[in-house]
Amino acid sequence: LYNYPSNVVTRMINAILVARDNNTLINNNYSIVWPTVSKLKWRIDVIISTGSLTRVIRPNIIMQIILSDGRIKTFDVSIDQFNQLRYAVAKLLYDIQSLERHPIMRIIKEFKIKEIEDQNK
Repeated sequence: LYNYPSNVVTRMINAILVARDNNTLINNNYSIVWPTVSKLKWRIDVIISTGSLTRVIRPNIIMQIILSDGRIKTFDVSIDQFNQLRYAVAKLLYDIQSLERHPIMRIIKEFKIKEIEDQNK
């Protein structure tokens, strides 16, 4: 790969995997476990009128998040805030895809596949 001797590539990948596993072990021992999102529900609520104004048409998005520990969180989001949330999620997904396409990630993936194939032989 990339004109490096295979034993050098193997040692580099093993060093990266060992370091990653050690970091994961350390982080798992000292990290706070937050509940995850089990379900997300949303609906659009349009306010047609209020007590002081006879005609107001203003949409709001009501979101309800059900967490893995059973708690339910409900909150209102304006259209602008919802668009900011959509943009942030799309950017995050794009960044994750960029990381997955990085050459070192491809090398590690190929190494793991080869390691699994060798174990199955």
